[in-house]
Amino acid sequence: MSTPFWRSAPVAEPESSVPLRSAVLASVLIAATAIVNEGLVGPAATTASLIGIPLAFWWSHHHRHRESALLKLAIAVGLIAALIGFIGQVRTAQIVSALDVQIPLAELFLWVQFLHSLHLPARRDLMFSLVSSLVMLAVASVLSVGMGLGIFVLLWLGGGLTSMHLAHASRLRTKLPLTDHTPPVPRRSLVGPAGAVLGFSVLAFLVFPTARTISPIVFPSKLSVISRLLHEGGLSNPSLGGNGEDVDGGFADRSSFGYFGFAESLDTSLRGRPDDTLVMRVRAQAPAFWRGQTFDRWDGRTWSSSFDAVVPISGEEAIQTLSTLGDDRVDSPDAERFLQTFYIERPGPNLIFGAYRIDEVFFGERYLLELEDGTLRTGVNLGKGSIYTVMSEMTPVDGNLLRAADPLAVPYPNVIATRYLQLPDVPDRVVDLAREITSGESTTFDKIHALEAWMADNTSYSLDIPPLQPGADAVDQFLFVDRKGFCEQIGSSLVVMLRSLGIPSRLVIGYTPGERNPFTGLYEVKASDAHSWAEVYFPGVGWQGFDPTAQVPLFGGSEVANTGSSLLSYLAGRFDALPQIVGRSVRVAGMAILVGVIGLLSWNWRAESRRRRMRSWAHRTLEAFEEIGGRRGIARSPADTPLEYLDSLELAGIEGARRAGELITASAYGSVDLDVSDVGIVEDLVDAHRSKGRR
Repeated sequence: MSTPFWRSAPVAEPESSVPLRSAVLASVLIAATAIVNEGLVGPAATTASLIGIPLAFWWSHHHRHRESALLKLAIAVGLIAALIGFIGQVRTAQIVSALDVQIPLAELFLWVQFLHSLHLPARRDLMFSLVSSLVMLAVASVLSVGMGLGIFVLLWLGGGLTSMHLAHASRLRTKLPLTDHTPPVPRRSLVGPAGAVLGFSVLAFLVFPTARTISPIVFPSKLSVISRLLHEGGLSNPSLGGNGEDVDGGFADRSSFGYFGFAESLDTSLRGRPDDTLVMRVRAQAPAFWRGQTFDRWDGRTWSSSFDAVVPISGEEAIQTLSTLGDDRVDSPDAERFLQTFYIERPGPNLIFGAYRIDEVFFGERYLLELEDGTLRTGVNLGKGSIYTVMSEMTPVDGNLLRAADPLAVPYPNVIATRYLQLPDVPDRVVDLAREITSGESTTFDKIHALEAWMADNTSYSLDIPPLQPGADAVDQFLFVDRKGFCEQIGSSLVVMLRSLGIPSRLVIGYTPGERNPFTGLYEVKASDAHSWAEVYFPGVGWQGFDPTAQVPLFGGSEVANTGSSLLSYLAGRFDALPQIVGRSVRVAGMAILVGVIGLLSWNWRAESRRRRMRSWAHRTLEAFEEIGGRRGIARSPADTPLEYLDSLELAGIEGARRAGELITASAYGSVDLDVSDVGIVEDLVDAHRSKGRR
């Protein structure tokens, strides 16, 4: 009578190592905690992972000797239910946020891990759990924007390497042929695999290409509101104090990270730059200038905007921006969609930043306000934790295209000239200087570069500049008196000189790309990265940025090729921020550790090579004596150790067998080198006994 399928069957090779199971469980819990820590899952999945998985491991260990068809059937049903639940959440969710996708996806991984943990009888099942925990760690890293995930990665590496070491030791205890009482695997055997894993990880980190956005559904957005604006469409900047309004020539209660340029006007007589406080992180496939707002009206000292009418724009999913003044589009098949996600760290202006030109915005309120110059404002003050995503349309532009679209030669609307050629009474020497510098250039593009080159050679960026005297023209003061200034003086001078030549231009306020963190792949934008630069109008092409202090890419910047790009400069910046003695100590300690690790790996490689050679000699010699003993009818019993078997051969008249057994044991398990003369004696003895056997 056949056995019913639901009856338990014995497991062929159950894994009984409690340390191995504990190490794998620790790795799984570390990865699960990393997901929970990112806020990606609900309470049910959290309970199943942090409480259910340990209980499932305990259950699996106590039932490791028997296969249960009913348990497997229950697990299969649970997996199908988890998959159906995932599909249902995805179908009913509003898929415009990566959070919307990641929550059901992360929960699915956790449920699969929990269900799999109920049945881990053998070593291979435990190793599958270890691999799946690595996948869960990768899921947690998808939306991680800080360095906090690093501690989970380090903990997982410790648990993962320990698990692999214990799995290797468990396998060796069942496979080594010399004896049934094999010694424990030495801990130093972990050094080689650990070094290989870490070496491969570092190499992959340095050379693997960065991730590209391949799907249009991953658009993170989240809203953390400090306050709602009192004036619909108004500009607010809490970091400047109050509502960010100019008070008595300065800003009341301005935070150390507040930038006075994010306001209704920009007074170039103000002094003091924001500090290095982190204000936001940006996830993007390439660096770009994060554009915020523009100014078109200049009075010799202060910039302001003639645009005050706002137009509400909204959308159920993406908020489509409007075509604004000067937003000419190049009809090019090479146009690319450039995705950027902004993670707010400090309260700042109610502006939507992004690379020019912004085409769509994914924002928590599904509602924004747009000015005629393309500036985008929110109806709320954004707090720490706010997230929005911008999709920009990037069209490749080169010098030849801009030379052909020359505003000095190609007609353009009068409204452009009215707004972007406006100037007060500019000092004559400023106009004369602009004409002198550009006299040898025939196109606008070349005139711009000539002005940038002159300013780079004859002026300097400095945080230490004298105050602007009452009645003084800021551009005249910068070009002919101080010859040094902030980006506000430099950018303003470029715009004013361009306008004096009849070239439509304006001042833009925003942020430079910031420093790319190679560990997170995000650009870390500090308050000190607040910047102003010039934008020039080219008919049929639109606005293009130029800056004497930094290269503003014509088409959104070059892509970052490898994940490890900027690693050395990033680490160097961290060292430079330390006090000199601490930085020097860290460098010396780092070099000492590096030399020590290289030395340890070299010693371990030499020792392992020597042990392999000795083990090879021990195996060959033992096999030779087993062959000699077999000819005399003395076979080795499975219970015999090498030393016991060779003792029996010595008693049977095979001279030198006992000494050979001692050397074989020392070679296989000892930590000392064998004497070459003893090895030679044993090999001669083997040859002699083999010769007798042949006769």
